[in-house]
Amino acid sequence: MRYTFTLIAVISVICCTTAQNNVDRIEKYLSALVSTMHGESTSKDVDKLIELYSEDIVYEHPKFGIRIETRKTVKEGLNSFIGSYGGKEGDAQIIKSNQIIGTDVIIVEFEINFLTNDNKKIKRKQI
Repeated sequence: MRYTFTLIAVISVICCTTAQNNVDRIEKYLSALVSTMHGESTSKDVDKLIELYSEDIVYEHPKFGIRIETRKTVKEGLNSFIGSYGGKEGDAQIIKSNQIIGTDVIIVEFEINFLTNDNKKIKRKQI
Protein backbone atom coordinates (compact mmCIF):
# COMPACT_ATOMS: atom_id res chain seq x y z
CA MET A 1 0.00 0.00 0.00
CA ARG A 2 2.84 2.37 0.76
CA TYR A 3 4.26 1.90 -2.75
CA THR A 4 0.94 2.72 -4.36
CA PHE A 5 0.60 5.91 -2.34
CA THR A 6 4.14 6.96 -3.20
CA LEU A 7 3.59 6.30 -6.90
CA ILE A 8 0.37 8.32 -6.93
CA ALA A 9 2.08 11.16 -5.07
CA VAL A 10 4.98 11.20 -7.56
CA ILE A 11 2.61 11.18 -10.55
CA SER A 12 0.59 14.01 -9.00
CA VAL A 13 3.71 16.12 -8.50
CA ILE A 14 4.85 15.47 -12.09
CA CYS A 15 1.40 16.35 -13.48
CA CYS A 16 1.13 19.51 -11.41
CA THR A 17 4.66 20.57 -12.35
CA THR A 18 3.95 20.01 -16.05
CA ALA A 19 0.66 21.92 -15.81
CA GLN A 20 2.42 24.83 -14.07
CA ASN A 21 5.15 24.80 -16.73
CA ASN A 22 2.44 25.06 -19.40
CA VAL A 23 0.77 27.97 -17.57
CA ASP A 24 4.18 29.68 -17.37
CA ARG A 25 4.65 29.12 -21.12
CA ILE A 26 1.27 30.67 -21.85
CA GLU A 27 2.08 33.74 -19.77
CA LYS A 28 5.52 34.09 -21.40
CA TYR A 29 3.97 33.80 -24.88
CA LEU A 30 1.20 36.34 -24.22
CA SER A 31 3.70 38.77 -22.69
CA ALA A 32 6.02 38.44 -25.69
CA LEU A 33 3.08 38.82 -28.10
CA VAL A 34 1.77 42.03 -26.52
CA SER A 35 5.32 43.44 -26.59
CA THR A 36 5.16 43.38 -30.40
CA MET A 37 1.86 45.30 -30.61
CA HIS A 38 2.66 48.91 -29.76
CA GLY A 39 4.33 51.84 -31.47
CA GLU A 40 7.64 51.39 -29.67
CA SER A 41 8.10 47.69 -30.60
CA THR A 42 11.25 46.68 -32.37
CA SER A 43 12.59 43.63 -34.17
CA LYS A 44 14.11 42.59 -30.81
CA ASP A 45 10.57 42.23 -29.43
CA VAL A 46 9.70 40.04 -32.42
CA ASP A 47 12.86 37.97 -31.78
CA LYS A 48 11.73 37.28 -28.19
CA LEU A 49 8.36 36.07 -29.47
CA ILE A 50 9.85 34.00 -32.28
CA GLU A 51 12.14 32.17 -29.82
CA LEU A 52 9.00 30.57 -28.37
CA TYR A 53 7.96 29.04 -31.72
CA SER A 54 9.18 25.76 -33.13
CA GLU A 55 11.02 25.76 -36.47
CA ASP A 56 8.06 24.10 -38.19
CA ILE A 57 5.37 26.53 -36.97
CA VAL A 58 2.32 26.95 -39.17
CA TYR A 59 0.29 30.15 -38.72
CA GLU A 60 -3.17 30.15 -40.28
CA HIS A 61 -5.74 32.93 -40.46
CA PRO A 62 -8.75 31.36 -42.23
CA LYS A 63 -10.73 34.62 -42.41
CA PHE A 64 -8.04 36.17 -44.61
CA GLY A 65 -6.89 32.95 -46.30
CA ILE A 66 -3.40 33.23 -44.85
CA ARG A 67 -1.14 30.25 -44.19
CA ILE A 68 2.48 30.89 -43.25
CA GLU A 69 4.96 28.11 -42.56
CA THR A 70 8.34 28.10 -40.77
CA ARG A 71 9.67 30.31 -38.03
CA LYS A 72 11.68 32.41 -40.51
CA THR A 73 8.60 33.27 -42.60
CA VAL A 74 6.48 34.04 -39.52
CA LYS A 75 9.27 36.30 -38.25
CA GLU A 76 9.32 38.20 -41.55
CA GLY A 77 5.55 38.63 -41.32
CA LEU A 78 5.67 39.92 -37.75
CA ASN A 79 8.50 42.31 -38.57
CA SER A 80 6.43 43.72 -41.43
CA PHE A 81 3.87 44.95 -38.85
CA ILE A 82 6.41 47.00 -36.87
CA GLY A 83 5.35 50.62 -37.28
CA SER A 84 1.69 49.81 -37.91
CA TYR A 85 0.80 49.95 -34.21
CA GLY A 86 0.30 53.09 -32.17
CA GLY A 87 0.80 53.97 -28.56
CA LYS A 88 3.67 53.06 -26.34
CA GLU A 89 4.62 50.06 -24.24
CA GLY A 90 1.77 49.37 -21.85
CA ASP A 91 -0.95 50.68 -24.18
CA ALA A 92 -1.51 47.25 -25.72
CA GLN A 93 -3.15 44.67 -23.47
CA ILE A 94 -3.97 41.00 -23.55
CA ILE A 95 -6.77 39.83 -21.27
CA LYS A 96 -6.96 36.07 -20.86
CA SER A 97 -10.53 34.83 -20.41
CA ASN A 98 -10.22 31.04 -20.56
CA GLN A 99 -7.64 28.30 -20.94
CA ILE A 100 -7.66 24.54 -21.34
CA ILE A 101 -4.44 22.63 -20.78
CA GLY A 102 -4.22 19.10 -22.12
CA THR A 103 -1.37 16.65 -22.43
CA ASP A 104 -0.30 17.76 -25.91
CA VAL A 105 -2.27 20.97 -26.42
CA ILE A 106 -2.91 24.31 -24.77
CA ILE A 107 -5.95 26.35 -25.79
CA VAL A 108 -6.21 29.96 -24.64
CA GLU A 109 -9.05 32.37 -25.28
CA PHE A 110 -8.06 36.01 -24.92
CA GLU A 111 -8.82 39.55 -25.98
CA ILE A 112 -6.15 41.77 -27.52
CA ASN A 113 -6.54 45.54 -27.21
CA PHE A 114 -4.15 47.76 -29.14
CA LEU A 115 -3.91 51.04 -31.05
CA THR A 116 -3.24 51.44 -34.76
CA ASN A 117 -0.64 53.98 -35.82
CA ASP A 118 -3.47 56.50 -36.32
CA ASN A 119 -4.61 55.80 -32.70
CA LYS A 120 -7.72 53.81 -33.63
CA LYS A 121 -8.60 51.41 -30.80
CA ILE A 122 -8.83 47.76 -31.83
CA LYS A 123 -10.26 44.90 -29.75
CA ARG A 124 -10.02 41.32 -30.96
CA LYS A 125 -11.00 38.05 -29.36
CA GLN A 126 -8.76 35.16 -30.25
CA ILE A 127 -8.27 31.52 -29.43
